[in-house]
Amino acid sequence: MDKALLKCKSVEKINDQLYCLKEVQSINRYLIIGSSHALLFDTGYGYLDFKDQIKEITSLPVYVVNSHGHPDHGLGDYLFKDVYIHVNDYYQLLSFDNDSDMKLHTIKYRYKKVPELEKYIDEKQYIKPKNLAHTKFHFVKDHDKFNLGNLTLEVLEIPGHTYGSIALFCPEKGWLFTGDSICFYNVYYQMGLQLQAPWKVYVRSLNRLLAMKTQISELYPAHGQKPIPLSAAEETRDAIFDLIDNHKNDKVVKTITSDAYAHYYKHTLILYNDEMVEEALRNGLKD
Repeated sequence: MDKALLKCKSVEKINDQLYCLKEVQSINRYLIIGSSHALLFDTGYGYLDFKDQIKEITSLPVYVVNSHGHPDHGLGDYLFKDVYIHVNDYYQLLSFDNDSDMKLHTIKYRYKKVPELEKYIDEKQYIKPKNLAHTKFHFVKDHDKFNLGNLTLEVLEIPGHTYGSIALFCPEKGWLFTGDSICFYNVYYQMGLQLQAPWKVYVRSLNRLLAMKTQISELYPAHGQKPIPLSAAEETRDAIFDLIDNHKNDKVVKTITSDAYAHYYKHTLILYNDEMVEEALRNGLKD
């Protein structure tokens, strides 16, 4: 594969049973290999067909699972016949698929960061609505399990970043895959309460994962460095509390979707809007 294409899609072997299929130098899509099946966690934007990369790694049947319904995690679902997602994010994903203007916007944004992408992407085809019409979706719920033979991946509902956000936990290895919910990266939280849960709910989800600290050895996020320690969940939780106490001096920045306030705390950057702060001040962060 030439160097230009490697910037658009690349493969990192983490170990014999875990690979990261990187998209546009930004999105971590994980391929977990068991003895009888494999599982792909997130499909990214799907700017380019990456099924060939999967076939080079494994000939096993592959489950495809979305961490949540945002476009950089699920629009690539059109490449697959069957995909698993939480029902709370299903219609959100379909709305993104039908938004040609949004799709084109993400492409132009990515060209600025990865200009090589323009050589390979079929813009006209990609921005068409209803690319996901040929994908069959199956709905997962808390504690559902994917049996890969010698590995198991358990679904953990962790609403917050979206109402249908999930993590996958592999008890045999102690691996936790968290999507956007925990990462040493930008935490996007400016889409409003219609699409993102109140911070009280997010804090509850983070506490749920922190309660599993004796079981988790490595945490694999959808963006940024990997793996990261579970203490990242504690830092994210603390960042929310710090934001509520110290948000008045936060500045507005531009993001891929809209302007947002930016709150920095250690490794964590939370991007948010007034609605989230007002709700948290009104209803608190603790149950």
